Amino acid sequence: MNAALTITRPGIGDLAILLLCLMLIPLSLHWLGKARSVPDAIRITSPDTTSKIYSLAPDRTLNVNGRLGTSSIEISNGSARFTSSPCSGKHCVLSGWHSRSGSGMACLPNRVAMTLLAPDDTYDGLNY
Repeated sequence: MNAALTITRPGIGDLAILLLCLMLIPLSLHWLGKARSVPDAIRITSPDTTSKIYSLAPDRTLNVNGRLGTSSIEISNGSARFTSSPCSGKHCVLSGWHSRSGSGMACLPNRVAMTLLAPDDTYDGLNY
């Protein structure tokens, strides 16, 4: 039995479906971007206390005690970032500014974590 493989050119229907799919990708990304809420608070978790929620309204620096020492978190213009931490890798500091609701960052060795919150959150960091 010799089965020959024949390759045919795509038809007009195949090209129309491909074009439709390619057009839907940017539209869906635009729609998902609009669905995100603007954060107005930040939840900070550390090993020595329960979670605390702070407003993002006044610009300030928060010092949070962790397992290894003190981590500094800067809040400015509705965004937050780690500015310093006693961990060795400094991945938390290198992650930069975070400004989207549901966005979270953590200093795992120091056991300090933070998450940006919005009043009508529909997504969290795992959904995004």
